[in-house]
Amino acid sequence: MHDRIRRTICRFFFLFLVLLPTLVVAGWSIYANSGPGVESRREGWEQRLEQLLGTRVTIGSVRPVFPGTMEFKQLELSLPGDDQPMVTIGQLQLTRGQLQRLQLEKVHVDADQLGHWVDWLEQTTRQLNDDLQLRLVIKQLVFDHGPYQDSFAEVVGVLDGSDDGSQAIINLWQESSQGDPLALQLIHQPEEKGRYRWILQTGSSPLPTRLLASQLSPLSRLGTQSLFDGQLTCVRGGQPGRVELVGLFQEVDLESLSGFPASGMLAGSGQLEVRRCRVLDGACQFLDVVLRSDGGSVDTGWLQATAQRWDAMLPQGAGARQAFTDLSCHLELDGNGIRIRGREEGPGRGALLRQADRVLLAQPRVEWLSVAQLVEVLVPASQERLPATRHTARLLRAIELPHLR
Repeated sequence: MHDRIRRTICRFFFLFLVLLPTLVVAGWSIYANSGPGVESRREGWEQRLEQLLGTRVTIGSVRPVFPGTMEFKQLELSLPGDDQPMVTIGQLQLTRGQLQRLQLEKVHVDADQLGHWVDWLEQTTRQLNDDLQLRLVIKQLVFDHGPYQDSFAEVVGVLDGSDDGSQAIINLWQESSQGDPLALQLIHQPEEKGRYRWILQTGSSPLPTRLLASQLSPLSRLGTQSLFDGQLTCVRGGQPGRVELVGLFQEVDLESLSGFPASGMLAGSGQLEVRRCRVLDGACQFLDVVLRSDGGSVDTGWLQATAQRWDAMLPQGAGARQAFTDLSCHLELDGNGIRIRGREEGPGRGALLRQADRVLLAQPRVEWLSVAQLVEVLVPASQERLPATRHTARLLRAIELPHLR
């Protein structure tokens, strides 16, 4: 073949196989990073992420970083019908495949918005099937509670669906913990329709109670510094809702705890051991707890009035408050009523409150108390009297109550 013909053929193949693809790629890159290209790609990914996450999504920018991996910046996620974003994400990476992988660098969550995350996770888990799995990685998760912050160094979650149902398994490592993570499991069975079962198991480090209190408001009575170590099961959706709890609360604020419904009865710090607790549709079915403290103070007037009502040993002392060195109260509640017992063994057996070897308040002489008898102890004296029945409770929810005088 003539040299000129060979050179012509070589130039053609060079142009077709090398130069032309390069020009096409360069042209596409210029278009993709130009105004129309970026806008088209951003809007398309907003729609895809909305389908994947089940939320409204607004994206600041998007670009490919690896084959099959996209990087998004300045995202806002919000639930349909909610104008306020439930979270703002600085950077997110999405890897496509059978396992959808979402990686977030740092996420701040307002504790007041935690309920939106719960709703989103339930909705996303329910929609999963065999064709879609989701792996979620958060490098740092921070919960904001006004002046307080609770941080997790890493969060890894897997949302998986099957014909038998769907579930989410999420592990959270606290920044101060070197051991087992906090484990959170969400289960949804097809036959249960809109019902979801949450199971939380603390790991090597106790969990700040204020995180739980954002969803279970009665726990806020334990104080802002309280810590929980144990297991919590919660069934949501449909009727009735159910909460079961077993574990230990440390650093309990006695003033905050005794501040419901009165105030100032006790002061100090203690721990609350929950041996058994079940709440059905907002009402406590049964409860078995032990409250302990190594020191604090108690209101003298309340102390003497309680001793008289319980026909217990009447404490002697002057002053508005009395110091105590030992508090031990075992409380049980079930269909029989309420049983309150003091120290279960050793010196001062039967004592609820002691100052050194002196008993300040002994356990009631009767084994079981009625709800009305317990209310008389906990609520300050008042001229108002109402029957303690379910009918009364339903009526009181609909009317305004008088202030105590």
